Amino acid sequence: MIQYKSFIISIVLLLINVFSYAQSRTKGNGNVLRTPKSTLLYDNFEYNNAIKSVRINLNDNEGLFPVLELDNRDYLTISFDDLRADIRSFYYSIEHCNADWSSSRVPVIDYLIGYEEDRIYTIQSSENTKVPYTHYTFKFPNENMRPKIAGNYLLKVYEDADKSRLLFSRKLYVLTKSAVLDIEFIPSMMSNLKAENQKINIIVNSFNDIVNPSMNLHIRAFQNQRMDMYQKVNSPSSISSKKICYTLPNTFEFKGNNEFRMIDLRSTRNTSANVKRIFIDTIFQAKLDIDDNTSATKYYLKPDENGRFFIRNIDFEMEDIQSDYINTQFSLKDSANIKGDIYLVGGFNNFNTNSKNKLIFNITAKVWETTQLLKQGIYNYEYVLKNNDKIISDKFSGSHYDTENEYQVLLYYRKPGTYWDEIIGFVNSKNTK
Repeated sequence: MIQYKSFIISIVLLLINVFSYAQSRTKGNGNVLRTPKSTLLYDNFEYNNAIKSVRINLNDNEGLFPVLELDNRDYLTISFDDLRADIRSFYYSIEHCNADWSSSRVPVIDYLIGYEEDRIYTIQSSENTKVPYTHYTFKFPNENMRPKIAGNYLLKVYEDADKSRLLFSRKLYVLTKSAVLDIEFIPSMMSNLKAENQKINIIVNSFNDIVNPSMNLHIRAFQNQRMDMYQKVNSPSSISSKKICYTLPNTFEFKGNNEFRMIDLRSTRNTSANVKRIFIDTIFQAKLDIDDNTSATKYYLKPDENGRFFIRNIDFEMEDIQSDYINTQFSLKDSANIKGDIYLVGGFNNFNTNSKNKLIFNITAKVWETTQLLKQGIYNYEYVLKNNDKIISDKFSGSHYDTENEYQVLLYYRKPGTYWDEIIGFVNSKNTK
């Protein structure tokens, strides 16, 4: 009898959700407010302005590089907010890709166990927030879908099982560990850049024989998980029976940059360092202290999170659904005669440079400004200059060899007789002194 009553209650709740969903997605004229269609980009990208705070946690650990070991119990928890604040039917799928993020054209049945797509069922509405939103969560891999082979995978999230109605896409990585990678940190080989740049040498120790590594191996290195800060090398500098080296002087050299700037938006009741004031004007507004150009100052160590962001709330317990969104005003003090465009970047916007995070010069205040809608939490950020499609990352903060950074290295291998790239090695290393 108890089971029967539970079944009836579940059916009633389901009908309520379906009715609410239908009501929320129609206007008085009956037109459905569906997510607009978008062209897929093989990149980390939000296609709809209503989608915010996309997070991917590896094995419930925040901020880690999203690489899964095949045939392990690794999993990713993906979560995001929809500011349209209704209940929608969202789906996700994954596509296998080559090292250069072109589609590998491997049939789905050959790279995936289970269904080709799955629906997102964990849905929560925000509680007592000035900006209402709906919070969605799902895990991958799961009992309905898991990868069969290693390599790059593009995660796509979309509405109504229509892959053209995209919400966002994310790059994921699946590893079959058959090689161990070692990283050596050294100053630049160029004397004039020794104080500014960081060079990494990479040694591949293989468990198995690698056929024709000069042709079949590809290696990618990232600084702080940044897609705008990566390098690739397709040919090793030396090869022996069990060791392959990538140590050429002109390879894998990065600007050290500086430690990231940081803001703490965990509370709407009290201000923290770098937050001048928080007030309510329909929604919460935060005005930050003006940032200076520090490119000419000496380096000093200060703790940061290497560009990451973390959703946090010290006023309420359930940070995922009780954290509010805050219109946050950033300001940078510099000359009005900057050649190029200035952008605010960080993990919260995938370090993308687009119109959403471009700074505009305020003639009255004589500062560069941008306002970003951010969920309560802790954010690392920096300002970059873009000139003729070239990103200058140290224009406003300087670059130092001593800067603490993290490096992620992926090793790809195309086995003889196959036509796709698999990941056979991965390392994440920090250049701590």
